[in-house]
Amino acid sequence: MSEQAPIPLTERSLIDVHNLITHYQENGEYQQWFIDDLLENYVTAVKEAGIPNAIHTAEHPYRWTGEHDDQGRPINAFMWLGRTVIQHAESGRRFHSHQSALERVDVEIDEAQYEQSVDVAKVFISPRMSESDAPYNVAKEENLADEDAVRITTVISDREGNVLKRRMQAALVRDIPLQAWVAFLADPNNPFKKSIKVENPNSALSVMKAHRQLEIPNGTLKEGLVSLIEAASAYIDDPISRLSVEQQVERFRESQIDIDTKARNVAKRWLAFDKELANSWRTGQATYAIERFIHSLGDKWTDEDLAIIRSHQQPGKPGFHMTPQLALLLAEAKQNILWTRAALITDNESVLQQFDAQSVAKLKRNEEEVQFAYDRGYEYQIQTIENRADRKIAQQNVKVGGGCSGSNRHKFRGNDEDSGTEGANQELSNSNRQEKWKTKKGTCVVRNCPTRPNRVRVGPCGVCMERCQKIYDEGKDPSRTSGRQTSGYKEKIPRTREVAQHIKSEALTKRRLREVAIGSAAVKSTHA
Repeated sequence: MSEQAPIPLTERSLIDVHNLITHYQENGEYQQWFIDDLLENYVTAVKEAGIPNAIHTAEHPYRWTGEHDDQGRPINAFMWLGRTVIQHAESGRRFHSHQSALERVDVEIDEAQYEQSVDVAKVFISPRMSESDAPYNVAKEENLADEDAVRITTVISDREGNVLKRRMQAALVRDIPLQAWVAFLADPNNPFKKSIKVENPNSALSVMKAHRQLEIPNGTLKEGLVSLIEAASAYIDDPISRLSVEQQVERFRESQIDIDTKARNVAKRWLAFDKELANSWRTGQATYAIERFIHSLGDKWTDEDLAIIRSHQQPGKPGFHMTPQLALLLAEAKQNILWTRAALITDNESVLQQFDAQSVAKLKRNEEEVQFAYDRGYEYQIQTIENRADRKIAQQNVKVGGGCSGSNRHKFRGNDEDSGTEGANQELSNSNRQEKWKTKKGTCVVRNCPTRPNRVRVGPCGVCMERCQKIYDEGKDPSRTSGRQTSGYKEKIPRTREVAQHIKSEALTKRRLREVAIGSAAVKSTHA
């Protein structure tokens, strides 16, 4: 993939998979700095796509770039993923095609080149595209139509004044009219203590261009971005928009440590999945984890999805051949599910509204248990709990997304009985039952299945329902289990079930302790 070639919209879900393939080492490992930096990409994407009340903090170390100047002195810069922040800003050109969006990238590059003092915080305001900049449909295509991006950057140094790193705090906010940003900047009583005029008050690009004037002494904004957004909200004339922003401000005040912990857990699972995709693509053969993901969703794949999946099954061989086409399908499907999980566990209202209350409670509890399990190293055993909930999420065909990633692109089959949200909600608790799957007579695709070569009841992906699908659902690999038994085979997997029950019990205890602690605090507050 050429560094200069624009990235088609349909391939953006595979960017980090390409990164993983590029940085793969012969020993089968990755350099730790690369994984650390890449994980931050995933955390940022999870927050932007699923957690609108998240404020993300990233740090870029100031270190040697690997190059020297004309005098032979090492050139240092703020680095991230092996490139300077300026190079990263320049790479933004690969994500846009419309001229108005490319002009915004030019401003981003100028902002990255700007050298600020260690004594000041640098504010950057990037409002969503206005009609003066481009029509709404163009802005939507460029993922620049719905949110304003705001960030504050500070430079960190040691006691001797040597620059160590830069710290960037960023968030997305909705419903601040462009006119409010313009009025906020023009008021000499704003946090910058000066009136800042923009070239064109109807252009979001003009507001972005004002960034060199948006310096403020460190510590001026007591709550950082929250204080900045709250100050701007005072300039909103429309009461409905102002109320929306005020509510967002209150949600920004929720524990960002808790939000980051939850987002990071989802991001680690996303990164682990993309590692499997990268390894599959590199070798041309789907790994077991990828194969399990395909089979776990059963009849939630659309007819078009199943046509692609079946075309990658290998006659006479187990598993799937991996190609960019299949990798893209699976990457987008996994993103849809993980973004939804992040949204549910952090009370993203736009996602919660797409489920009924009972389903929300179940899915949130499931994600709590899954996160609890992953944090304690039970990734393998927790697959049963995770897979069943994933089918419920797929059933609902949730609309989720935001920021640079845009909205989720993959669509699952959803509810066959009723494609509407209300009907889907009514059926949600029952529709993912495997007895409702569309099955047929066929030969199980698992090569060493004891039912072969007989024709048995197989699911949408060609896996027998009596033995192999059940083993997949338990998080086990049916191709690695004994093939001596025949149809009706049921393998006991006590370890998985016992661990899952332990996780549920431990997670429930943790929740109860937290509820007791909250209740005790409330009592103390009342008596005080």
